[in-house]
Amino acid sequence: MTTELQLPSREDLIRHAHSALSGYWPNLANLSSSLPVANHQNEVSIYLPLEMVSIELPIWAEDCGVQGKILVPRECAASNLGPNSWKEVDWWLAVFLLLEGWHERLWEKTKGVIHSYSFRLTGWDSRAWDHAWVNRIALFLRKWVTRENNSVDALVGPLPGANLIVTHDVDAVEKTIPIRFKQGAFNLFNVIKLLSRGKIVEAANSCRKAMRMIFGQGDWNEFDELLRMEANAAVSAVFHFYADDRRKTIKRWLFDPGYDVSSDELKALMFRLRDDGHEVGLHPAFDAWRDSELIANQRKILEKNTGSTILSCRQHW
Repeated sequence: MTTELQLPSREDLIRHAHSALSGYWPNLANLSSSLPVANHQNEVSIYLPLEMVSIELPIWAEDCGVQGKILVPRECAASNLGPNSWKEVDWWLAVFLLLEGWHERLWEKTKGVIHSYSFRLTGWDSRAWDHAWVNRIALFLRKWVTRENNSVDALVGPLPGANLIVTHDVDAVEKTIPIRFKQGAFNLFNVIKLLSRGKIVEAANSCRKAMRMIFGQGDWNEFDELLRMEANAAVSAVFHFYADDRRKTIKRWLFDPGYDVSSDELKALMFRLRDDGHEVGLHPAFDAWRDSELIANQRKILEKNTGSTILSCRQHW
């Protein structure tokens, strides 16, 4: 148990959560003042690892959950969960903690970075990733406010339509030696892990994947086929390219893509993507995750080679 990360004020927390989910109540400027949501923020302590508790929804909101239930971090619920426990849940706190990955942030602050690898979150309640709990909370709050005000959905406005954003991280345009080594080693690591668990068949499959990766042939430049498929599906995507002009060290050679974004071939590809209605974004170097100046410099390099402003970024280290 620890509270090393300081939560924002109650007012700022609700404002942020309300704004992030405002698409669920476009006609209602201040939903928060219309609901008697419990407030546990003053006495809350954030626990590690993350533990989720199941909250049974009232009959009139069962369809907002999964089998009539929504999972929230245990800090957001009363200690004794009864039949009307949904009334004792701090729903705004739950939205904020899940939306901002607050437990992950605290874990990294106290135990070190995880670089997006979930297996490093020891003892974590993986049910947090099974469903879009924040979206379901928004649906529940929407239904709750209409019930409190004896009104129809006109009070909150229409539900938002689905908005799917297709993205591609351009990690490679050809099968280089570092890629063979990295992916081969990754699969061999899985072989050892699977064998330790007695999963012989799965280990054999992972071993075959490693051999194909290390020794197999094949051209990884599949942009023509990919663009054809997306054109047929009327899909516009964001393609994130690596752009770094620093000298390659062994570590950068191993972890970063091997292509040069200033090459004539790649510049022509990026112009083609833009002309076809796609967007070009930045895929920063592996060591840029905590260096905003480095990310900004790589953005400038990409903008120089595309002739356009770069607004999208995918940094997964």
